[in-house]
Amino acid sequence: MSEANLKQTRTILSPIVTYKSTQNAQQKCYTFYVRREANKFEIADEFKRLYNGKVLRVNTVTVRSKNKRNKKGYSRKADWKKAYIYTDIELDIFPKIDA
Repeated sequence: MSEANLKQTRTILSPIVTYKSTQNAQQKCYTFYVRREANKFEIADEFKRLYNGKVLRVNTVTVRSKNKRNKKGYSRKADWKKAYIYTDIELDIFPKIDA
């Protein structure tokens, strides 16, 4: 499969690395950008395929964009979706925070 087709079929796009997501990673809850059309089952299947871990549950949030003012009036960025994935494995993509 070519790389262009692989990008179109990917469900999990990239991890979200913020202060809140790194704190959640301590409890094995990881946050990812996902496709807006993806459902929880597709997200769980791709996570299992990519990271070889058991998925306990998946919560999704659709983030609505805000109107931004610019010289031509108002514009809107696209809405996006994020997924909170609870699992039984530890991933090394998030930095460790010492509390």
